[in-house]
Amino acid sequence: MPADVWQWFFRPPVYGPAREKRFHGRSGLTGVTRRDGKAGYLVVARNVPLPEKDVAELVSRTDSILGHMPLVVEIIDLHRRKIVHSWKPVSDSRLSRFNVLPDGSLLGGSGRVTFRMDACSNVVWEQPLRAHHSYERGVDGDFWSAWYTSPNTLPHMNPDFVEDGVIKFSPAGEVLSQVALSSALMRAGHRHLLYRTTRYSASLLQMNDVEPVLQDGPFWRRGDLFVSLRTISVVLLYRPATDEVLWLQA
Repeated sequence: MPADVWQWFFRPPVYGPAREKRFHGRSGLTGVTRRDGKAGYLVVARNVPLPEKDVAELVSRTDSILGHMPLVVEIIDLHRRKIVHSWKPVSDSRLSRFNVLPDGSLLGGSGRVTFRMDACSNVVWEQPLRAHHSYERGVDGDFWSAWYTSPNTLPHMNPDFVEDGVIKFSPAGEVLSQVALSSALMRAGHRHLLYRTTRYSASLLQMNDVEPVLQDGPFWRRGDLFVSLRTISVVLLYRPATDEVLWLQA
């Protein structure tokens, strides 16, 4: 692996005093060791710096460099410190989340556009799904992701309020279902989470993770979804088959 890439990833902490105190000076990921002794790999997306003359030109035009840097997604062998494979997405330089599939293709998106490309970075499909943060395979081989709709459908809510939910789509990019979770939350007795007396936020229901349940358990069923809501610090269990919020913890 090029030294600059390794140093970029395992860089020292650059946080302010408050965060350093909270985490006792720890700088995040500093290495990975597997108990079984097998090779460990990490998939990471990073922006590749442009040549100096191009950066200067971009700054003079837009005052923003990051949004115009080309993006690369790499698989890193953590033991050999070597990049073993990479993709170069072309649709959007702000990739919010991605998933490497068994055939070597890459599924990812930016919140506006979702795409799938093969192992050689050729685009297989690209759809404006408004999916973001999670691209997780469900029990039937399809994918679940966080999703949003705007304008919202809630009564007596500000027009700019973004209504988040979940979307299910096939490996070919076909939308199979999309459901806003606000009505399920209210039916489950959690109306107070939507209509709050504290400071208003248009992204109150913003999701940052959707995890499909792959097998039955004592409190969940195969096909359920665990969902994380960032702004209000909520984790909930949602059942798509009945459109129900079964459990919630704030």
